[in-house]
Amino acid sequence: MKESLRSELWKHYFIYLVKWPLLAAIIGGAVGSLVVGFNSLLILVSSELSSYWYFGLPIVGGILVAVIAGRVEGIHGDGTQEYIDRIEENDRFPLSGALRKAAATLITLSLGGSGGRVGPFILIGSLIGKTVKRLKIFPHPRDLRITSVCGAAAGVGALFSAPLGGGVFAAEILFASSLDYHVLFPAILASTAGYLVSSSLGMIHSFTRPIAYGFFYPHLFPILLAAVFSALVGMAFIYGHQKMTSYLSPVKKYRWWFPALGGAGVIAVGLIFGKEVMGTGDRIIGDSFAGRILPLACVLIIAGKILSTNLTVGFGQSGGLTYPAVILGCLGANLVSYITGTTGGEVHQALLCAGMAASMAAVLNTPLAAAIIMLEAFGLSVAAPAAIGAVLGFIIGRPKVIYRYRDTGVWKKSRGI
Repeated sequence: MKESLRSELWKHYFIYLVKWPLLAAIIGGAVGSLVVGFNSLLILVSSELSSYWYFGLPIVGGILVAVIAGRVEGIHGDGTQEYIDRIEENDRFPLSGALRKAAATLITLSLGGSGGRVGPFILIGSLIGKTVKRLKIFPHPRDLRITSVCGAAAGVGALFSAPLGGGVFAAEILFASSLDYHVLFPAILASTAGYLVSSSLGMIHSFTRPIAYGFFYPHLFPILLAAVFSALVGMAFIYGHQKMTSYLSPVKKYRWWFPALGGAGVIAVGLIFGKEVMGTGDRIIGDSFAGRILPLACVLIIAGKILSTNLTVGFGQSGGLTYPAVILGCLGANLVSYITGTTGGEVHQALLCAGMAASMAAVLNTPLAAAIIMLEAFGLSVAAPAAIGAVLGFIIGRPKVIYRYRDTGVWKKSRGI
């Protein structure tokens, strides 16, 4: 009995102190390096081509994405749904799929398509995790699922500069309202490794900035208002996305041209609402924090970003929904800040944090990850607005889950929270 207990104890320590730290470091290092290379190339190409977006480049991007994707599943669209659906599938060519998804996303975003990097890198990271599993380092039947989550976590951690939030996000997004603790520890390790590698390689984080904020009770009303309004903006984003995909999914004929058709729609939206609604929209958050986006511009960019992102992702080009949701939350809170007269200074920035957390939690149903990512991006001083935003966003967005889940029993409206 003693020998059996000692064996189990050593096995436990070996798994959690040797095996998973080693695998997490390999996966996190690989994904973090790819994130840095991808981001640098995207910035370089976008800066060269953004002046020509109106001249048909999103249409060209759609054609190229259709060629790259071919009949391979997961190359079109956001990538997160494929991650959820294929978490335990042993893909035949995971590395090839990851490289195709990276190429399609780079083409989409650099040629003017609207979307983010997080969704694609959730899938790319998970596929790289499956590739590492094939190294058979201390193999176990459950390794495929865990290495897949580790890869996704490393991508999120590197992109958001959030070592803890990336791990929580990759585990939390798998279910509508629960968290798999079996994968959480390795996921956080991989996310930390991805973050450390990307930071050491000089990753440019346009999202993060330190905020010195002190909470006072008079701030509570504008924070609540910003969180609620941003969550409702996120819900409008979900509604538009689901309506568009429901109309397009039954149509099988001429699907080859859908990405190019979506690119044409993005150009039209960009001409009406401005070039800010095209591409990744990285400058929008910085301009919002600096108070450079006025109320009318907020309304126009919100409407344009919802349309352009749904035309890009819904019609089959490759881009994420997570970062656009964060941008929409930031813009919604920015508008509330003008209405409540809190523009400029720390309170304005706190409202933006609450809005971003609320929209992210409403769209993705990941309240823990939303709050943690805001804390890691902006500092502990925004703990109160980030927590308020994440909880309210989750409550408001919970009835309309954007992704499909195999086990519908994990989410029952009749049981409340």
